[in-house]
Amino acid sequence: MKIENESSGLVRSLSLSQAIMIGVASMIGGAIFVLVGPGISAAGPALIIAFLLNGVITLFTALTYAELGSALPATGGGYKWVREGLPRPNSYLSGWMAWFAHTIAGSLYAVAFGTFFGHLLESAEIIDNSTGIPLEKLFAVIAIIIFAFVNIRGSSHTGKVGSAITFTQLAIIAVLIIAALAAMTFTNPNWPTNFRDFFP
Repeated sequence: MKIENESSGLVRSLSLSQAIMIGVASMIGGAIFVLVGPGISAAGPALIIAFLLNGVITLFTALTYAELGSALPATGGGYKWVREGLPRPNSYLSGWMAWFAHTIAGSLYAVAFGTFFGHLLESAEIIDNSTGIPLEKLFAVIAIIIFAFVNIRGSSHTGKVGSAITFTQLAIIAVLIIAALAAMTFTNPNWPTNFRDFFP
């Protein structure tokens, strides 16, 4: 009986636009929706400098990923790059650290979504949390289950859902920017006075 060796590998099921949206989503993250309030209370108007510095750092990170991705176009991402450039234990550690970092980040995003979604339903008087059930944890678990199911369906479904969520994120940010500019122009024409105490 003759056994034929067949090469196996990952199927490229993501389009260019979906891959770009995944990269954009990783750069936007969820902290911009979660930590802006605490950042303003701690840094005041100087938070603008933090945003500018973060943009520069993100740009260099994106350029690094683009350079390494074009130089080593193979599956594995950061693990592959570390394995090619450093001794083997480093790639093993980098893989586990990346897994741990993504786990923590995913937990933060899920809890943040659950908290905001619960507050939204309560403010709209759609639900009444008089029972004392921690809605933020309930919605966080539901979100994790939904996204786990989407990932199980395959990378094609993940790319489509991820693109839709990224477009939604960009739309929300655009609406916030437009609303802020409109408020500065029409509602509060004396907005420069808010920047007097730039460094609290």
